[in-house]
Amino acid sequence: MNAKVRWTRYIDLTDGRDLASGTCVFGDYIAIVGVSVPFVGPIQSFVILLRKSDGAMVREWIDTETWYTCTSIYNCHTRIYNCISIDRRLYATGYTFIGDYYGAIYVFDENLDILAKVRSRSPSEYYSLAYDGKALYIGGGAREDIDRDGEAEWVWLIEKRDPDDLSILASRKIYFGSWEGGGIYDVGVEPSTGRIWAVGFRRSNTEHSLIIIFDSNLRELKRIDYPEGSKGYLGILFSIAFDGR
Repeated sequence: MNAKVRWTRYIDLTDGRDLASGTCVFGDYIAIVGVSVPFVGPIQSFVILLRKSDGAMVREWIDTETWYTCTSIYNCHTRIYNCISIDRRLYATGYTFIGDYYGAIYVFDENLDILAKVRSRSPSEYYSLAYDGKALYIGGGAREDIDRDGEAEWVWLIEKRDPDDLSILASRKIYFGSWEGGGIYDVGVEPSTGRIWAVGFRRSNTEHSLIIIFDSNLRELKRIDYPEGSKGYLGILFSIAFDGR
């Protein structure tokens, strides 16, 4: 059976490069999140709402906050990577760069007015998010000087947050062995068990495909680690999906 393309849209949002990084269903809309790279000024995050029925662009939001604090495109900007919708609210994750990377979460209503936003207190990036009906799970990376050499490495970061006030309910930074860097690129909730799956990569002399399964309180249940050259190695794991079984 061939899939039928119902509509296609090309959107020229700014006078620079517009790069989409994530999509999600948001009520009657398809939400698209990403970043605009203008010819002048800082990089800016954006959110676009397209009508599901015909792909018409209904609303847009472009982050202008950094325009007031940036003196250069290189010293601060924002980026949104992914989104999900919960109870008529759109949650989006990414980072704000102001001298360093700080994970950021935005909550929008259907008019793309910001209902809430938080920024991590320590250097990090939030790449993905999932919802189990009770809590948000945020996956990404954090900067940690794990070998005490004065230079921080990227380690796995997963957080459990309250969807109402975005407060942290649990948080874990993960690294092991001769860790040189890594990050979680996607998190998902296994429908049949409620377990939290995180996928991404790590570097330790060579690159590894890495999967870790957690319970709802972020206790580690299983670790699947395939180094480059092994039979299970798949490169960097960017996303995860479940088939209901």
